Amino acid sequence: MVLLDYTDTFFREESVENLERYFFLLLDEYFSSTPPNVIALGVSGGPDSLALTYLYLRWTQVCATHVQLVPLIVDHGIRKKSSEEALQVRQWLRHWGLSPHILQCKGVGTNQAQWRQARYRALLLACHAQKISWLTLAHHQDDVLETVWMRQQASSEWRGKAGISSHRIQWNIHILRPLLAWPKYTMYRILQHLQHPWVEDPSNQAQHFFRCKARSVIKSQSLQERQALWKNILALSAQRHTESVRWYRQTHVVPFAGGYAFLWTSPCFMLPMSQGARILSQWVLSIMPRATPLKQAPLRETWKTILFWKEKKATPCIIFTLGGCVGIHTPHALYCFREWGRIIPHSPPETTLPWMWDHRFLFPTSITCRVSASGVGTKNLYQSLIPPSKDIPKYVLRWAQAAMPDCPEGTLYYPSVPCPIFSLPLGYKLDLTFSSRQEKK
Repeated sequence: MVLLDYTDTFFREESVENLERYFFLLLDEYFSSTPPNVIALGVSGGPDSLALTYLYLRWTQVCATHVQLVPLIVDHGIRKKSSEEALQVRQWLRHWGLSPHILQCKGVGTNQAQWRQARYRALLLACHAQKISWLTLAHHQDDVLETVWMRQQASSEWRGKAGISSHRIQWNIHILRPLLAWPKYTMYRILQHLQHPWVEDPSNQAQHFFRCKARSVIKSQSLQERQALWKNILALSAQRHTESVRWYRQTHVVPFAGGYAFLWTSPCFMLPMSQGARILSQWVLSIMPRATPLKQAPLRETWKTILFWKEKKATPCIIFTLGGCVGIHTPHALYCFREWGRIIPHSPPETTLPWMWDHRFLFPTSITCRVSASGVGTKNLYQSLIPPSKDIPKYVLRWAQAAMPDCPEGTLYYPSVPCPIFSLPLGYKLDLTFSSRQEKK
């Protein structure tokens, strides 16, 4: 592989105007000339998210005038001045001509991991409330280096050392991180060029947090050390990307009544145990999202159970429950649905539209009570999603009906692809050669 050494010289020496043009080309190439109509931006008020917002704003002004930007500001309530800072950031964004929303997210825990999970949850719920399918976050190269260093200290396997995926799907929302190849100092350069203030989070300097220790280590590295780590990450990213594409092609699934049917003929059932457990985790998370990942031990045991039943010709029966999902064995396929009792609405963020969210279904309605599961013989709104077929056992049909909400005027949002593809940092091809700067200027 040829890895060009551009990280320092390009982002440090190019003008902000050329950085803007490069960002435009990245997005134009990524969206293949068909960007979504609405994109949400996670904005904290720090230099990273403000620089990202500015770049997106310029992109919509120059290249994608039809795209609406929706900045989402999370008031986490961790610091005394958090509400005041959220209002200040909203004022800045309004001055840029945007219409930001402040999301209340308080009582979220005592450590950075819990704060991060709470922010993600608030952002994803807000996207669903406003029917926005794209969310952009401002993670940059320093975040990748810090994350990999932390995983190295935890003796992570090679996949963890491949860094952060630039594109992933969670709760059926596309999460895009277009700045993973951009060093943090680039964000400061952009805001200094604009002569625009930003908010500094004092917790970023608290040395008792492991992330802060990682930040100090990365800052102390020489340019050569940083480049060596980055190149190693890119090499592992390419390997992980190739592997994930292969997994994706081997996972043959059929969306079925809000869940999935996995045909026993799918090559995915021939994968090694570790890879099978990883795919099973994604199946479950696609149907029943959760804040924390499933543990490896139950995933492996469940995958063993699935492989055992694969060779059986028994009548339809439940063979596992895991993470709020139920697995039903039939002679021709494995069906996965949500368990009956897991349909629970959540409190919405501030919005003018009444809504209710139960992990996969979005209802434009003012109903606030618990959503009931449809019983056998009850009229079901989503009956049309269950295709009539003599090959589908009645046992499976009853589960499919019961796993769906009994509520009018709902919109079904199918889960994400049940095998994720690890995406390289924007600006890299699979061979990891940097897109020619001369062609893009």
